[in-house]
Amino acid sequence: MKKLSKEAFSKARNFIMNESRELEKVIFENVFENGDSSQVIKAVKKYINHDGGAGNALESDFLYPGSTPMATSIALRILKDYDTNESSKEIIKNAMTYLEESFDHKIEGWRFTKKEVNDYPRAPWWTYSKDNEEKKYNGNPSAELIGYLYIYSQYVDNLNVNYLMKLSLEHLNSMEEFEVHELYCYITLYHLVGENFKEKMVEKLKEGVGKCICTDSKKWNEYVPQPLDFIDSPEENIYGIEQRYIDENLDYLIDMLEEKGVIEPTWVWGQYEEEWKIAKKNWTGVKTLEVLIKLKNFGRI
Repeated sequence: MKKLSKEAFSKARNFIMNESRELEKVIFENVFENGDSSQVIKAVKKYINHDGGAGNALESDFLYPGSTPMATSIALRILKDYDTNESSKEIIKNAMTYLEESFDHKIEGWRFTKKEVNDYPRAPWWTYSKDNEEKKYNGNPSAELIGYLYIYSQYVDNLNVNYLMKLSLEHLNSMEEFEVHELYCYITLYHLVGENFKEKMVEKLKEGVGKCICTDSKKWNEYVPQPLDFIDSPEENIYGIEQRYIDENLDYLIDMLEEKGVIEPTWVWGQYEEEWKIAKKNWTGVKTLEVLIKLKNFGRI
């Protein structure tokens, strides 16, 4: 079994500690060096606005400082691992208020982007257009956000979480074609909810992963859904992904770190070149940390 060398791990660590954002640094320290979890919460808090939502380029592909549901989903994704901390509970409680206030009753969910994002540097796929106004419910990011409403329902006052869960599951089970980012949001939802809801999701998630996954390692240097984009640990493989593809993907990521010392994004903006340079470095920190955590979970370090 191929494992990441000490030298490659050290190179990746050095990049994260010296080049990445404070958020990735403190998460690395918490996961690998028994660092203080309160520092993670403190780092997340820097991205939180007065309305309780997250913004300020927490999602590095758009630099709009105001709150968005998408950025808030990222903050909650991190905070759920630290939600017994009182400071974390306060941020989560305020985030639930933000989600209630930003909920769009026309689509019974949250929109992918907003007009104000266009006033700031961004990747082209975050550009708002009138087409967004015509969209109906989309699981990206609504399914994931409903999952947080579900697990933090004690902080929810004005939305019917059970109704939203029902709506979200109906949408999932009606899918014939799958958009992979929406599928990722449903996978996050799956890991947040109880067994009664999991049972209603698992077969459709298996179908979606089967249709979206790219098992051709020659294409993994492109922006494609690799096997390990669907799972973070061996226990999460409930989708029928063949072990040989998981092993091959782990080997591929180890080879990338051995060669480069980092995992770089497989996409480019093609605009706002100066801002993209900064975003690329931020994403390199994010992706490198993500891969190191996966390798740790699979016993590959």
